[in-house]
This record gives sequence, structure tokens and C-alpha cells, in this order.
Amino acid sequence: MGSYDNQMLLKAPDWSRHEFLGIDICIAVEVWDLWQKGIITTGCCCGHNIAPAYIGVEFEFIPMMKDMGYEVLSNTIRPDDEDSFYPLSIDCDWIGNKVKCDLCAHEWWAVYIKSISKLECPHCKNMTQFELLSKQSPKTK
Repeated sequence: MGSYDNQMLLKAPDWSRHEFLGIDICIAVEVWDLWQKGIITTGCCCGHNIAPAYIGVEFEFIPMMKDMGYEVLSNTIRPDDEDSFYPLSIDCDWIGNKVKCDLCAHEWWAVYIKSISKLECPHCKNMTQFELLSKQSPKTK
């Protein structure tokens, strides 16, 4: 999300081609724990208060993640893939939906805190209410 300021370097697992990997501090312990369980991660991010946090894994580890209680994070670019998960260590209040501006009818994918009722339309630049066109289920606890 444009900044590495909140990352820490962890000794990379044997499967990595790197000696160290930068992991966001708020999910570093959880990612390290997954590595210790033999799970190969493909990427992760805490969301930086801009987007939903996620932990990506190799496809073969999807059943293991689900068995451990992880919820799939829908991927709008690859909607049939289930290789991204909400971290268990972050209480996620972010959701992503396809929305439509009530003023100019522009449609876009928005990631936002689930309690808000208005978004800034990227087309008309107005703060406006919006219509949900497609839902991504938020993580519930």
C-alpha cells in the first residue's frame, strides 16, 4: 500500500529464496506461526487502514487454513480463487463492494469501513450515498 514503515524483517523460511522477508508488524507473529506450521505464504498485508488485511497462501494450504478457522477474503480480480484469508489477529472492519454513486451513477469497486454510509465518488468527486451492486462478505466475529 505504498509504505514499508510498519514492517519488521523476519528470517525467511527455508522455502523462500530470500534471507529475510518484510512483514507488517501487526500480523508478523501470526505469519511467523503459519510458517512454523509449514504453510507457504504468497503475500500478506495489514491493510494500512486503507484496505482489508490479508494473508495469501499457496493453493495446497487452503484446506489447512480453513481447518484452522480462517475466513476466505474474496478476490475481485480472481473471484474463483480462495487463497487469501483474513488474519485472525486483526479485527477486520473493512469490506469491499462494487458500488454505484447515487448522484452520477458511476460504478466502481470500493473498500471501506463497514459502518460508513457515504463515499467520495471518484468520478463526480462528491461525498454521496451509494448503492451496493455486488457484495463481498465482511469478516464477522
